[in-house]
Amino acid sequence: MGEKLLDAIALGACNLDEVAFVPKFAEAEEKINATSYYPPCAAGVAMDCISQVNKLGMRTGWFGITGDDMAGQNAVLELVEDGIDISRAITAKGERTSKAWISVNNKTGERCHVIIPMGEAGFINQEQVVKNKDYFENARLIHLELLQMPIDGMIEAAKIAKAAGTAVSFDLDVAPAYAYESKYATPKSLKELIANTTILKACKNAAVDFCGHCDYETAAEEMLNMGPDIVIVTIGEKGCIIAYRADGEIKSIISPGFSGLTIVDTTGAGDAFQGGFIYGYLKGYDYAKCGAIANACGYLKSTRVGARNSVPRAEVEAFMKKQGWIESEGGLIDIF
Repeated sequence: MGEKLLDAIALGACNLDEVAFVPKFAEAEEKINATSYYPPCAAGVAMDCISQVNKLGMRTGWFGITGDDMAGQNAVLELVEDGIDISRAITAKGERTSKAWISVNNKTGERCHVIIPMGEAGFINQEQVVKNKDYFENARLIHLELLQMPIDGMIEAAKIAKAAGTAVSFDLDVAPAYAYESKYATPKSLKELIANTTILKACKNAAVDFCGHCDYETAAEEMLNMGPDIVIVTIGEKGCIIAYRADGEIKSIISPGFSGLTIVDTTGAGDAFQGGFIYGYLKGYDYAKCGAIANACGYLKSTRVGARNSVPRAEVEAFMKKQGWIESEGGLIDIF
């Protein structure tokens, strides 16, 4: 097969996010006033991630389902305006698009979500994936998520991609227990997807739930033995742990996080992080450099409001220079 048409395609849900900033999270029976408000914008775990890859200058696409309501129409228009390919996106007639209401703590940037999913009409299924097989085969990488739909379509996409030499990124952004309780996956199906993954990113809760302990470095290595080439465990402001194989051995590095800026909204920070790592991976950077870019993207996203308010390349470059990194010919950044 010749040159791939797109660098990265994300498969996942589309939400219309509404964000309210609050002085504290409400208790039961309590009423509080928001101090500010961010108008509805398209978002979603996979969509946020691919938007960050796009902002760093790569050719990107999104495959998912929206309703035919105004929210869905607006979401599609936002992606088109950003230059993200939606040629294979699906519109479900007579259905409403998923919505999410997000409260963000003014002081910490921490957030909580209330999501009303689109439901079964918004699930990406195996038949839809097979029908668009050529789309995924013609990307250098596909990115998958598990927050709002069953895993079957994602497994099919991963197998198609792997057979075509397309890398597979998977964001395990929730504890597996959530996926099992929601009937989105079983332990067997989740392990099958992980086995067909190139890059697995797991949040702290997912690593603990999966491995039964809080030793994140060991957990990353344990998940690596399930089949991925690379496992990343995000550890909040401390950065991330990256486990991989080299010279027949399992190795791991800790990529430290950043500090010093005012955190405004952590919504979508993990997705921006993954977008930064994907960019570095596709550029062929070493994993330490990929981790640094990922941490920078996630950190800088936290200083901006809105899940899909991704960080432009120029801003990432300027920030990295201040951290001791410089531009190099033909690459985003290099280290002193």
